[in-house]
Amino acid sequence: MQKSCDTGQCWFIFRDLQSRALPSAQVPEGYTLRGWWDGAEVVWLQIVKKAFEDFVKDWTAETFVSRYKNQNNFFKDGFFMVKHKDTFVATCFSWQDKRDSSNGQLHWLAVLPEHQGKGIGKWLAVEVLKFFKSKGKTAVSLKAEVTNKKAIRFYKAIGFEKEEL
Repeated sequence: MQKSCDTGQCWFIFRDLQSRALPSAQVPEGYTLRGWWDGAEVVWLQIVKKAFEDFVKDWTAETFVSRYKNQNNFFKDGFFMVKHKDTFVATCFSWQDKRDSSNGQLHWLAVLPEHQGKGIGKWLAVEVLKFFKSKGKTAVSLKAEVTNKKAIRFYKAIGFEKEEL
């Protein structure tokens, strides 16, 4: 696994997961958390396309199914969506490159632009950290685009640090 920022993406890591206190996150009023259900990939794709735009413009729900859901590394109980009123507005999920690894990954954290700044992203990130802590993992990693300074500041603020090679 390449962990260099030379590829346009940097890796960040939340270390010492088992011994560290997790960041606190308040559930924003009016928002609820939902886990995996059959067909969730369609809603996931809608959120991710709005949040990441051109990066996933050619993806379909089947792309998610083949790349993630049908893989041994996908945890249905580590998949999260946030709903506001009747609309899903955010998502992320737990992933591992190798199922037996001591590290987990926070994958595809996406919050619709009109719902950003309300603590939803932090809430989702903490849910993934809690999930992996309960599984006995020692660290959680993630990738962020080098140019996405807002995301990098966000991840650092909740305890992730740049992972050096």
